[in-house]
Amino acid sequence: MDRLFNFHYTKPSYFTAYNRHNQTYDNQWKKVKGKSGSNVPKGRRGHTALVYRNSMIIYGGYRDLKGSTNEMWAFHFDTESWHLLSQGRVLPPARHKHSAIIHDDVMWVYGGMTDLHERSDLWRFDFVKKKWSILKTKVNPGLLHGHCASKVMGSMIIFGGKKGGQISNDLWKFYFATETWEKVHTTYPQPPAICEAVTLTVLETTSTSTTKSSRENGVQSPIVVRRSRSGRSRTDNSRAAAATGITAATCISGTTSAGLSPGHRLWAART
Repeated sequence: MDRLFNFHYTKPSYFTAYNRHNQTYDNQWKKVKGKSGSNVPKGRRGHTALVYRNSMIIYGGYRDLKGSTNEMWAFHFDTESWHLLSQGRVLPPARHKHSAIIHDDVMWVYGGMTDLHERSDLWRFDFVKKKWSILKTKVNPGLLHGHCASKVMGSMIIFGGKKGGQISNDLWKFYFATETWEKVHTTYPQPPAICEAVTLTVLETTSTSTTKSSRENGVQSPIVVRRSRSGRSRTDNSRAAAATGITAATCISGTTSAGLSPGHRLWAART
């Protein structure tokens, strides 16, 4: 059974599941209710949601009248039940509009905002040890919120976001093996400055060939995918080659520095 779970902000909190294939009904939503008397997360926004093994992990977020939170909840798909995970003496400051990805048995959280205060810290949560720790580095993306992150093989890619009131289109790469950051310098064309966008990782797909300069930088010029009036996709700047990984920053839900949606474009960077 293919299911899509959606935990979103309402008063009270609202949790829904979409069944793609069901013996009784197809393509329908249903409200997932917690067991009577059980503890469940309250409504929030600006949180992150990831899948770890057979659970969905909800971290952080902003609650009206309460402010930012550092709660971490696990929703178990099998039992459709919640429990609070993040406890202990060492905890990250509360935050929302941060980024989070999972690599092996560790969740990595970067930046965000604590109420109105911008953050630039990198935290990791070990699901095996059930322990938080902070990682300090001299080089990092700095203050950032509203950015997006995705895992590409042995690294974490961070794109866009907002710092000091300015929207960015910077691309950063964090290497898990060395626990170091690198700012990725890309060539033209480049996506506009974007915050609150969406990224995804596509592995072992067909991409475009790189020029000598882009190969040296390890980055490929972004591919722009446009939708024609006939409904078919049309790709500009296309060349044929095999890629081991692409991180694609979609601009569909992002916001540019002008406060406008950048349109229906899909940008991709070779990593």
